[in-house]
Amino acid sequence: MRIGRGHICYHATMAKKKSGSSSSRKPRQKRLKLVDKSPIGLTAEQQKQLRELYSPLIRLRGSELRMGDIEGHKAVSLAHSLYIYIEALCYDARVEGSSARRLVSERTQILKGLAKLCGREFSPDDIIKELAKHAPVPDYAKNAIRRDYLRVTV
Repeated sequence: MRIGRGHICYHATMAKKKSGSSSSRKPRQKRLKLVDKSPIGLTAEQQKQLRELYSPLIRLRGSELRMGDIEGHKAVSLAHSLYIYIEALCYDARVEGSSARRLVSERTQILKGLAKLCGREFSPDDIIKELAKHAPVPDYAKNAIRRDYLRVTV
């Protein structure tokens, strides 16, 4: 089923039948996955602005914290991961439409790392909320993060 201009579509997946398997087995239930192939849609100016807004995140230093300050070290790790996510998002927006290598798998790994760090699944709203602690999140960035989340979590 296609929705809109073909950017978002549902894919049904079903397990292949093994040859020689018994016919009394029920086929697996179809699973629907939401796949978003729409562009990230950040202009060069918006990418530059995002990098400038969140560059202080990468400058946070864990070396200035006490050795036993686990929460402080987690906060620094979270900030660094968020900055790397923003950088990867901006890079993919810059190379959209070209043959350059995309960083979707890297952003997937970043989101998995954020989930481990926080002990729960990290949603687009969680990313936006964490970024907002450091600088206001522009509407265009919120939209790009939400679109990207569908791309990297499927």
